[in-house]
Amino acid sequence: MQTANSYSGENQPYLTFVRVDTLDALIFGCGRLAIMVLEYLQKQGCNVTVLDSEQNPLIELEKKYTIQTILIKDPVIQDYLQEANIRIAEMFFGLSRCDHTNILLSQIAKHLFNISTVICHIEDPSLHDIYSQLGLKVVGKSDSQLYQKTIDLLEA
Repeated sequence: MQTANSYSGENQPYLTFVRVDTLDALIFGCGRLAIMVLEYLQKQGCNVTVLDSEQNPLIELEKKYTIQTILIKDPVIQDYLQEANIRIAEMFFGLSRCDHTNILLSQIAKHLFNISTVICHIEDPSLHDIYSQLGLKVVGKSDSQLYQKTIDLLEA
C-alpha cells in the first residue's frame, strides 16, 4: 500500500531546510479549488507542496502531479509547516473545507512566517471582512467565479 509523505512529530522533519531550490507555494487542502490552483501554479513553473489531514487525496495528487505532499497527523501544525519549508515559501493557500483551519494556518503563514501572498478560503461570509482587515486575501463560497477570483488575487 502506498502512503503519502508524512511527519509524525516524533523525529526531526526530514526535509526541513534541506532543499536548495526555493519552494514557491504551499497549499493546505486537496479539494477542487486546491487542485485548480495547483495546476495553475505548476503551469507558471512554481514548486508546490500540498498539506492535508486526509491521506488518500494526497496519494492521488502524488500519482498525478510532481509535488511534495505532507500528511498532517497530529495537532502541532507549525511542525508540518516547517517541514514544508514555509520559511522560504513565497505563497500560502488555505483552501481546505474547514474555515477555521484555513484561517489558523493562513494567519500563521502571514503573521509568524511573513509570507507575502496568503490566500484564505472562508465559506462563512460573516468572517470575510474580519480576516481581510487582518491582511489575508479572502475568497469564499458566495463567489460564483471562485477559481478566477483566487487567480486574480494571486496576480494582484
